[in-house]
Amino acid sequence: MLSVIIPAHGKDRTSNLQTLLAILNNQNGIRRFQTIIVEQQVTLGESFHASRECSLHVGIPPQDLGFNKNWCMNVGARLSKYDRLLFLDVDFVVDNEYLSKVYRFSKLKKNRNIKWFLGWNQLYYLKKDESEKIRQLKNFGSNPNNSAMGPGVYGACGSAVFSEKEWFFDKFGGHHENYYGWGGDDNDGAFRAFKLHDNKFNIMPAVVKHLQHSRTRESSSRNNQHQWWMTQKYPIEICNRIIKSIPGNPKHPNHVDLKGLIL
Repeated sequence: MLSVIIPAHGKDRTSNLQTLLAILNNQNGIRRFQTIIVEQQVTLGESFHASRECSLHVGIPPQDLGFNKNWCMNVGARLSKYDRLLFLDVDFVVDNEYLSKVYRFSKLKKNRNIKWFLGWNQLYYLKKDESEKIRQLKNFGSNPNNSAMGPGVYGACGSAVFSEKEWFFDKFGGHHENYYGWGGDDNDGAFRAFKLHDNKFNIMPAVVKHLQHSRTRESSSRNNQHQWWMTQKYPIEICNRIIKSIPGNPKHPNHVDLKGLIL
């Protein structure tokens, strides 16, 4: 019915992942789903996130340029056994009926032509004490007092994203594996999906929360900015070039050739 794909990297997010897995394993209203953790290792052969709480854990090798979240997600999509995919950031938490909401929303007759949608319209960035409470209780809890962030094509597109598997690889191409670290990668996918849906940004009404975590050294880079600018100018061409690159190889990222594209 639904394959949930979670990219992971490094040990500083372990408690966040354990919290998310506990919530996913307590879901109501859905009979069959799988959780796939794809961990890009920091040191070859060393895994921090192997867990009996998920259906499948896959370790992929470290990269000199750092964490490649999009590569992790593509590897998970290749390995998924269901034709509906949900990509979830390791720092997100959802309520205990979230997966059934995603599945039902994807099956609505009015959404039959929607192949990709963002799985939230309200996102709460939690403070340290709020995050720790959820980690201890391992449930979604009540909404905090601070205001929620809304999504947009050019920002606030944190990964809780649905896609149909066939469309994901055959039309969309998959996630863009030229991105490393954080910054621009989520927006890249959202913008290409937006263009492939005739400039419609499809959103499922739902609330998600983002657990606080330590700051990472692998922040946005000039490389990511360049990739993002290219996607904004050539969104459909980028999709076609990703398709040709055959993403989701568990041995190494397959980078997209941008030759001939001029900003």
